[in-house]
Amino acid sequence: MTGWCTLKRMDKESRILPLTSLRFFAAIFVVFFHTFRFAFPVLSEQTLFGESIKLGFVSVSFFFVLSGYILAIVYLKGNRLTGKRDFWRARFARIYPVFLFTLVLDTPYLLMHRTSEYGWPLALATTFITFLSNCFMLQAWSHQLRGLDFPNWSLAVETVFYLLFPFAGRRLWNLSTRLTALLLPLVYVVGMLVVAACSRWLELEVLQYNPLLHLNEFVAGILLAKLHVSATADSTTAATLERYAPAGALAGMALFAVCIYFRSRIPFNLLHDGLLIPIHAILIVAFASGNRLISLLFSPKWLVLLGEASYGLYLLHLPLWHFYELFALSAKNQWILYPCYIALTIAASVIIYLFFEVPSRRAILNRFKVRTRESEVASGLAQ
Repeated sequence: MTGWCTLKRMDKESRILPLTSLRFFAAIFVVFFHTFRFAFPVLSEQTLFGESIKLGFVSVSFFFVLSGYILAIVYLKGNRLTGKRDFWRARFARIYPVFLFTLVLDTPYLLMHRTSEYGWPLALATTFITFLSNCFMLQAWSHQLRGLDFPNWSLAVETVFYLLFPFAGRRLWNLSTRLTALLLPLVYVVGMLVVAACSRWLELEVLQYNPLLHLNEFVAGILLAKLHVSATADSTTAATLERYAPAGALAGMALFAVCIYFRSRIPFNLLHDGLLIPIHAILIVAFASGNRLISLLFSPKWLVLLGEASYGLYLLHLPLWHFYELFALSAKNQWILYPCYIALTIAASVIIYLFFEVPSRRAILNRFKVRTRESEVASGLAQ
């Protein structure tokens, strides 16, 4: 992997590959967060791994920051933002096919669950309303609209980001480097203050999932991209960032380990809504630096493929877990069955990516004659 001095464009896939692989680890972190404590309740309380995955929800915040960063690199660098309709169609083609597939996959479980509580007529009516509201990406706005494939609330948040990006993204990108450097920490601090203030009168469900309370993460990603591009315009600064990228990555992981240790003392609302933005930023810059060691470790084809399939992994794991709950969770040999669930879920995400996600995306883009600037890798990262 060549260095910054010979690679002029940050949006080349050779720079994005380590970030793609990193995305897989963030997604599998969410999978363990949602499932491990049910398969191994004792281990989740008495082991370091069990304690660590209790912070799995912060991966979603990482995805929000990364989405802003990649979209800014792809569309805003060099003022290459396409028309609004083409941008929105490209985003629709990226997220909607697999999203709809997992909605359909998880609907029988929700219907069965609600039937046991309310009876058939009310269960059918509420499930239909839930399904329809999810189709229109409304699930993050009210807890009453959730219930299907719960992690997909983040897609409703991303939808708000996508709607705003053509209007706000270019304005943020056109700010001076000095103003951007001042605005990035300000966005972070104000965002945390808003979440802390809202904690006094808003319910936890609203605080966790309301799209407006996550805007700071997406905006931080855009501003981070602008600063990164501006900094690496100077070859000396670029070479320095590349040289010390492994140290930066280790520092980011060390800071995250500190957060794991002090997790019980940190307000949950702040953790959930962007407190770790600085750590996310450190890791993104380190993995996008073009450093030879990081590229060597995180650019193998098999690992990049897992990263590309991580969107499907994120959406598939809970519907598949619901089937696991029905047929295997009560069994005694969880040491065998749970690893099988993890392996099958990862395999399913790869199959869905290769034979459904990519073909569906291309078909929609061809149907609307959209010439997106997103490569397959960049498209996956921007979700």
